[in-house]
Amino acid sequence: MTSVGEKNICAVRNVLAVLRIPITGEEVGGSVGRTMKLFVQHGKVVIATVGAEERES
Repeated sequence: MTSVGEKNICAVRNVLAVLRIPITGEEVGGSVGRTMKLFVQHGKVVIATVGAEERES
């Protein structure tokens, strides 16, 4: 059986494909929590991983 995380990843990829939104990078899987901030006015994405520095994408 697939994990909840793997199902979530698959669901998001499918929705983005239907909406024709390209994936230009990804940070998925593993056992750490992440938060994604999307700054729509600039098109900037920042990923915050638990226990690490924020990373701009």
